[in-house]
Order: sequence, then C-alpha cells, then structure tokens
Amino acid sequence: MSDKTSEDLSYSFATIDQIYEDGITLIFDGEETASEKHYKCNSFCVFAAGQRVRIVKDSGTYVVEYPVGNPNADAILPTGGSDGQVLTKDGNASFSSKWSDMKGIPSGGTKGQLLSKRTDESFDVEWSAAPKNYIPSGGSNGQMLVKDGSTDYSLKWTDTPVDHIPDGGSNGQLLAKNGTVSRALKWVDAPTERIPTGGTDGQMLVKDGTTSYALKWADAPENHIPTGGTDGQVLLKSGTTNYTLKWGSLSVYRLYQSTQNYVDLNSSRALVPHASSSVYSYSLGTRSIPWYSLYTGDGTSRICGTRGTLSFFGASGATKQTLSLSSNNMSYTSVTANNYLIALNNLIGILKNKYGLIA
Repeated sequence: MSDKTSEDLSYSFATIDQIYEDGITLIFDGEETASEKHYKCNSFCVFAAGQRVRIVKDSGTYVVEYPVGNPNADAILPTGGSDGQVLTKDGNASFSSKWSDMKGIPSGGTKGQLLSKRTDESFDVEWSAAPKNYIPSGGSNGQMLVKDGSTDYSLKWTDTPVDHIPDGGSNGQLLAKNGTVSRALKWVDAPTERIPTGGTDGQMLVKDGTTSYALKWADAPENHIPTGGTDGQVLLKSGTTNYTLKWGSLSVYRLYQSTQNYVDLNSSRALVPHASSSVYSYSLGTRSIPWYSLYTGDGTSRICGTRGTLSFFGASGATKQTLSLSSNNMSYTSVTANNYLIALNNLIGILKNKYGLIA
C-alpha cells in the first residue's frame, strides 16, 4: 500500500509497526503491510511496537493520539506495591520497572551528619559526621591541614611549605636538608657550579684534594691502559710518572714481605734470604709444619753450623755430642781394645737418646 493511498482514505485506528526517533510506522486497519512514512505522535504517551492506537487525520497526514485496548493492558506502572515503596528498574528492557523497598538509608543519625559508605556492599551506608566536624579548631593565617597521627580523619593545623623556605640564597642555588630537624632547609650551590671549567674530550671528574665537593678533570681509566700487549701478559708499572703502565710478562724473582724481609732468586740460581745481620734469621718450615720431602743434589749439603741443633724424626733439637770413652765424662782420646765396649755403648746412647736415630 502506498502512502498516497492511505492518506487519501480515512482511518481511525492502526497498529504500531516500528518506533523511530523521528516518528512511528503504522499498519492501518485492513492493511497487511506497514507504511513507509514515519508519522508523528502524542509525545506525552509512551508507545510500543504492536500497540493498537487511535489516529486522527489532520492537514493531509495522520497523527498518533494514544494507545487503545483493555484497561491497564499497556500500563507503564507495574501492579501491586505497598505503602512507602518506590519504583526501581526491573531488568534491561525499556520501561520495565517494579515496586521495591527504598534501600540504603539507615535509621538514626543526628543533625548535620552525612551518609557515607561503610563497606563495598551495595547500599551499605551509615551516618557520619559532616566534614566540618573534622576540622580542628585554632590555626593561624596561612596554615594548612595535615594528618595528625594514624586515627581516621585526625587533622591538625601546620605552617605552609612557604614558611619552611629559608631567607637569603643567591641566584642558581638549591634547597638542601639542614640538620635533622623536620623541614629544616638551607640554600646551597647548585651541582653545576661545582663542575670545574676546562677538561678535554673523554676526561672524567675525580676528587681534587680533601676539600668538600672539590673536583678536577682527569683522563679516564681507559686512557691509562697502553696499547699492544700479547696473550698472557700483565700490566706493569712503567717508570715513576703517575698512572704510567706497560705490558710485560710476569716474572717472579723475589718473595717480598717488606724492605727488610724478602727472599731473592739471584742470577747464580740460588734462593737467598735477605740478611739483616751476619746470621740469616729465616726458617724453612716449622717444627709443627715440617717440609714433607727435602731433596739435595750432588753438591755439598750443610745441615747446620757450629751453634746449630739437629733434630730427627720429630725429636727435640740436640747439640753436637762428643763420643766418650768413660761411662761418666765421655772425654774422648782414642778407642782401644780396652775401651771399645764403652765407646760403642756411648755411641749407641748418642744415636738413640740424643739424636733419636735408632730405636
């Protein structure tokens, strides 16, 4: 059916097909298809698709006046409800509503209190003091509120930050902590004013003396590492100039402990301890931690001097003994047929009891 045909005829009723922002499409009584035209409607009524409506023809077009049907069939307000209930949304469908109790407002409370959230549950609120009741009395012009302890809503008046900024200072200075007192500040030179002038590409800042913040430009460590070198070489001091190094092979020719305490491996292939006097005061091992094996070559081996002591098998050191021909003083003259038993007995005593060489 064309719009021209429908508007040439007179209709009093129709059924709503679709509702659009700019009007309503209608299925006129006796027709099967909806109109293409969007008709205006009574903006005070709530319409829905499928409703049977009263229409009126005016100035060559139709206006939808109101829904018609059984009593309360298309009512927007739900049935039922009790005294004091309010309308709330009932699902996501348009105009769906229901009667429900008003939630969230607790009983009690005093004049001036406000509703505040108590937990994360819906409508869980309580009466609490208004913000003005948390503002402490007193205070002076320009002060501000800060937290006063850990109690909720506890506040106090304190000086504003501007009151903590010290007087004086010069152009470019910065604020720094001044002692341990809270908010105590002082003016200090900016870091840029402590950077010395000059310097060359690649240099770095190092301490210059003991004065605080004193700096100077110096070559970076990599500038002191010489070029070249071969696999296995190490850095050695090169001359007396500061930071001068050279690559070289590690050659240990001295066991050094101090200027008066060292051992040299000399050009004669002798391991010679330094002597602070005519007598070498060095030990090769100790009696508690002896050398396990000691090997000598085909040359002369000297064990100790005339004043030395000799120990064997862990025995205490003993002085050089003299072979005796008597059982008392062991004064040696010669061994004869008459005294050889005494000499032999004393020799055995020296080897066994003095030196511990035989068991």
